[in-house]
Amino acid sequence: MARKGPSIQRLLLGVNVLVLLVPVLAVVLLRIYETHLVRQTEARLIAESVLIGEAWRAALHAATGVRPGDEPAIQPPHARHDRFFPIEPMVDLNRRLTPPEPPPTRRSRVMDGPAWAAGRAIKPMLDRAKLVNLSGARVLDAEGCVVASTGTQLGDCLDHLPEVNGALAGHYTAVGRPRMSDEPPPPLHSISRRGQVRLFTATPLFEDGQVVGVVRMSRTAIDPLEALWQHRQTLLYALVGSLLLVGAVSLFFARRITRPVRAITEAAEAIARGEARRPLTPGGKVPAEVFQLSQALDTMTAQLRERADYIADFAANVSHEL
Repeated sequence: MARKGPSIQRLLLGVNVLVLLVPVLAVVLLRIYETHLVRQTEARLIAESVLIGEAWRAALHAATGVRPGDEPAIQPPHARHDRFFPIEPMVDLNRRLTPPEPPPTRRSRVMDGPAWAAGRAIKPMLDRAKLVNLSGARVLDAEGCVVASTGTQLGDCLDHLPEVNGALAGHYTAVGRPRMSDEPPPPLHSISRRGQVRLFTATPLFEDGQVVGVVRMSRTAIDPLEALWQHRQTLLYALVGSLLLVGAVSLFFARRITRPVRAITEAAEAIARGEARRPLTPGGKVPAEVFQLSQALDTMTAQLRERADYIADFAANVSHEL
């Protein structure tokens, strides 16, 4: 027996809503994925900056004669009694990017002392690490001046930058800036990244609650298209699965409409051929309009059958009387 289901209008509306949601959902997921890639890049920069900072700290202790076991506490002021104090990524792409980095406004007056000696000690390590990590690293002293670098700016003071200023105040700070490049985007398989956002992190180094240095890292965030290319095989599987899902949904909605209509047509043709009457109402759950149509046709067929039987009986009675 047929059961009244949703109307054809609602079924078509459901299909149209599904089609509309696909691109909207794709845009939202792409934005979420891009944010994840930026946070992933920032997390790597944080890990690198911690290791570089500890290497510089060890060299600084060697330059100042601090003996093992006498090292000052490295906890930040807000976590003075905590055993662990992890740093979480903070860059949010929903906020406006920071303007491009302005040139330094001053240089260090003195390029000597324990901080500089520690910087020279870790310089070879920074250069070797850059060959693998591809990240830019700057170690700054307590005044915000560069004492070790994987590139230029040695001796430049960067305390005018918001991320460095925040780190000198004792807070981990990270910003995203537009990537400035005159070169065309590199190929998808290149080691150079195609991203349009370059991340800058500034991690403060504490000793007894005071900032003694800052590690500033920079790296271009990976582009979503580049990340999808790296996972192209998985993406291909997902595309095939999506096509199968779309085909299954289309077939489901098509059968919900065409199956009961076909059943009504076959029943009507059987009645037209003079076969025994059978109900025009199809079985199962059918769209509301098809359900109403089948009931109306079934009622009309029954009434026509009754009138035909009445006329036949009346004609038989008249012929018998004559």
